[in-house]
Amino acid sequence: MAPEVLLGEPLNEKLDVYSFAYVFWEILTRKELFLEYNDKEIFTEDIARKGKRPPIDDIDPILVKILNMCWDENPDNRPLFEQIIPMLEKALIQIYLPTDLCAIAQSFWLMNYKYQPRAPFEEFALKLIRALKKVMVKTSIQLEMRGLRALLEEEVGEEKVVTIERFSAFLTWFGPLKTDTHTILEQMLTVLKSPWFFGKMSSEQSERQIASCLSKPRGLFLVRLNMGTHIPTNKSPFTITRVVDNTGKVIHSRVYTSKKNGLIIEFKSEKDKNNNIIIEGASITDLIRKLKHHQELLLADCCPGWPFGDIFNPPSPPFPYEELKPEDYT
Repeated sequence: MAPEVLLGEPLNEKLDVYSFAYVFWEILTRKELFLEYNDKEIFTEDIARKGKRPPIDDIDPILVKILNMCWDENPDNRPLFEQIIPMLEKALIQIYLPTDLCAIAQSFWLMNYKYQPRAPFEEFALKLIRALKKVMVKTSIQLEMRGLRALLEEEVGEEKVVTIERFSAFLTWFGPLKTDTHTILEQMLTVLKSPWFFGKMSSEQSERQIASCLSKPRGLFLVRLNMGTHIPTNKSPFTITRVVDNTGKVIHSRVYTSKKNGLIIEFKSEKDKNNNIIIEGASITDLIRKLKHHQELLLADCCPGWPFGDIFNPPSPPFPYEELKPEDYT
């Protein structure tokens, strides 16, 4: 309820803009508003006269700016909805595809999909491959399509799409679209080929995967993607699940992004409890290589069950006469 409503002042359409801001806050935070109030007089004093607003500490600064404009106590300072919509569209791109994540990803999305939050998967994947490859080879494209499908494709209703949020996560997992030495497609395939990589997997699924192994020696491990459920993907893109002793005890260690645009992980040192092992790498493959080199039993053996065999060795099409019945041969 806008301050002008609470105070009995003249009203216009801007009171709905104020209410929108609070609904938007609830969507962003998944919290309920003003649970501390049960007295209307105190509520009116704090909100309408003192200008108290909900906490915004965990909200992206770009969206905080929009919230502050929309719940301004002065209706004249609030934007119209026709002004808010382009603000939100621009915020979508700025938040998920910032230039410090990838210099060209924002322009790629805007050129092809403007401010849309999602794109059809097949179309998106082909446009991405065409934008990054100099030579289009059919067998290579098929391989890259299968890789992109395994990591980017989502279902919205009956449609298979790529969301801007997943595209942003993809850039965090495998780096910018293009560097002087490689493209994100090459980096993606390198990781997918690694027998320790298990892709989109929850902690419970990873524990079940390890539990299914006949032998669970110390150092058995797998690497899985962080899908942003608890910690944002841009802060922690990967998790290493590993067996830490001969009893089969499993722990999950997060891999974080470092200030040097690489990855960093920290383990407790078994030899010196007062010091931790800190390893940095330019990519997840570089980080795993350094970890294996640092201490033999830290990451000793890849967990069996690597799930991406069909990407690199797809099953052969069925023999054309398999479906024929005996009478069909006459």
